[in-house]
Amino acid sequence: MKNKPIAPPKKQHFALRSFLWGVCIAAAFVVPTMIANNGMFIYYGDYNVQVIPFYQLMVDAVHSRQTGWSVNTDLGSSFVGAYTFYNLFSPFFALLLLFPSSAVPYVMGPMTI
Repeated sequence: MKNKPIAPPKKQHFALRSFLWGVCIAAAFVVPTMIANNGMFIYYGDYNVQVIPFYQLMVDAVHSRQTGWSVNTDLGSSFVGAYTFYNLFSPFFALLLLFPSSAVPYVMGPMTI
């Protein structure tokens, strides 16, 4: 008796499934904090004290086209020189430019997820 040829396995979308599992797990931790804080993802540390204000300052500077010398950074510093290392050319910052700086604290939660 002849054996039937084995059919190749169905193509699985492992990358998509992994991505969706990651989003669901992150949302399970971030969304309750956002609900408790009126839509903002807040936890104490450098995130609240530095990251969110830096992003807000950067969004304001780019929207107002004042990307030269920043008197709000250190004792005065080059905007590009000060923020390039951290996040000026990050794709996440590019997404933040779609929003006003007042929306930054509310957009950080979904971006974190």
